[in-house]
Amino acid sequence: MVNKESKKSPENYSKERKIEILYNEVKDAFLEDFLNSIDNVEIKNRIEIMFSKSLVSFNSTYWRVKDKFKYTHRDDWKRYLEHVVWVFQIYTNTFSHVKDELKWLDINWNNEDLKSAIQIINNEIDRVLIALDHDTIEDTDITFEALQQIHWNEIALSVMLISKPPFVDFINNKDDVSEIDFLREKWILNSKWLLSDKIKSKLYIEEQWEKLTEVEKILIYKSPNYSISDEERDYLIRYDKIKEKYKKKRNDFYFKNMKSYESMLEYSKTLNEKYKLWLNNIQLNRVTRNSIYIKISDRINNLSDIVIAWAYQPERIERKLQETEEKLYPIAKKLNTKAYQILKEKVKETRLELKNMINKNTVKLIQNQSVIIKKTIW
Repeated sequence: MVNKESKKSPENYSKERKIEILYNEVKDAFLEDFLNSIDNVEIKNRIEIMFSKSLVSFNSTYWRVKDKFKYTHRDDWKRYLEHVVWVFQIYTNTFSHVKDELKWLDINWNNEDLKSAIQIINNEIDRVLIALDHDTIEDTDITFEALQQIHWNEIALSVMLISKPPFVDFINNKDDVSEIDFLREKWILNSKWLLSDKIKSKLYIEEQWEKLTEVEKILIYKSPNYSISDEERDYLIRYDKIKEKYKKKRNDFYFKNMKSYESMLEYSKTLNEKYKLWLNNIQLNRVTRNSIYIKISDRINNLSDIVIAWAYQPERIERKLQETEEKLYPIAKKLNTKAYQILKEKVKETRLELKNMINKNTVKLIQNQSVIIKKTIW
């Protein structure tokens, strides 16, 4: 099942192709892990048929996510799609425990064993789909309802649990509401100034400005390469100021629901009622666990790139590390000791990297980031 082409990985492949190769390698390794855990040939064949159906879901999700994040780059100027694939890999390499679970099943593989195996495998497949789609609701125009139609209720709810709502939901000042309405109208009526094709897909509705990276914003504010007027640039800056004003409220709401396993479970029950999903307690507990595993995998990948990405803002890096300790350690510890230890080690490693960066010439790192920008984007 291993993709033979992935072993070549020549230098002249495009960035998109390299990400696709990485995705295929992670996917193939994930599927082989399952099959290598099963000795019974008949059962292995039946489960392989089951996997062939899952591959359709994996691949269609990957290509849809690739299309939605086509022009999106992270603060370190890596393609956003690469982050999604790394989250998939971190989960499968670090937290997937399917092999251990399958070993507990009866060696005779009776009907009950098969049912248990299918349940274990289905849950792992759900987590992979959540990993691939974990930023879809928060960062694209795909809604919760749309994700329900694409997958099923449990996956849509898991993604919703780890998605921050748009900051406009927290605006309670009349002047700011009027300002947003004004900027929204300008956005819709002045589609001609949606910058270059590389950013166009991210600026067509009012929430999209917050999805640009810090470096993209700096380029837009200062660079003559973007053919927008001073008035149009002013719209963007005004919008960003309102967003910053309500960012804390949004984050407080988000992490209040994530402060413990119990609070996340309670939030999942609230959403379950709101969207009339009719999931039972067993399903809601599964949704909560699955969400936490992917959130932790997501944060591990974010911390891996954060020092270079925010080299010009060391205090922001430290805030993110403190946020991880205060907000994510408790749920990681409750869920899985291994998850907690890995997250703790990643924070320690990132803080050391930050300390080394401060002790060295920070300007060089920022200059390196400029090189990354030119190589990746232009």
